[in-house]
Amino acid sequence: KQGDKFPDLTKEQLLELTGKDVHPVEISGNLVDLTVREGEYEGSPVRSFKAVLDDVIKINGDDKKVRTYVDFGLGSFNGRTAANLVLNLKAFENVKFSSWASHDKATGKSYSKISLRQGDSTETIKWKYDPKADVSPFPAPREFEGKGGKTERDYTATEVFLYGELEKFAEVVKTAAKNAPKSAPKAEVPAPSDT
Repeated sequence: KQGDKFPDLTKEQLLELTGKDVHPVEISGNLVDLTVREGEYEGSPVRSFKAVLDDVIKINGDDKKVRTYVDFGLGSFNGRTAANLVLNLKAFENVKFSSWASHDKATGKSYSKISLRQGDSTETIKWKYDPKADVSPFPAPREFEGKGGKTERDYTATEVFLYGELEKFAEVVKTAAKNAPKSAPKAEVPAPSDT
């Protein structure tokens, strides 16, 4: 973090921090803060949330405390998925966000995916709100006919719902972080965002 900006890491910084000169596909640490933000782009609202993770990693043989910021836009499928997963956390220690590409053989396209795990578990955290459940408060996207008769989906109601839930959940995370034991000073490191 530099001032109020979160510049991308250089290849040299990535190599020093991770041993590789490419952005990591897994980000982990203790969830210490969660913030939500609503802005505007070309007259439309843009909603996002930022997860802040503290971790200790080895840099040149020394343990260093590192702070990582992971920003998710609720306008994307991965952002909505990340929100729904984070909302289902019961504890905030050793949280791991992972990303990968999934190839759809039928269409020949690749799609990015995201998961959330905790601790050493290989089991992934499940969505808090199942949109297919009979009594789910999770709003379905509004469907409408787009160009060429193609069915389009508007996820605005879903974004607004998740944004409100994240606002409440952020207070739970902040309270837990205040009650957590304090440790060494931190070096702040930005993470790539999905936007």
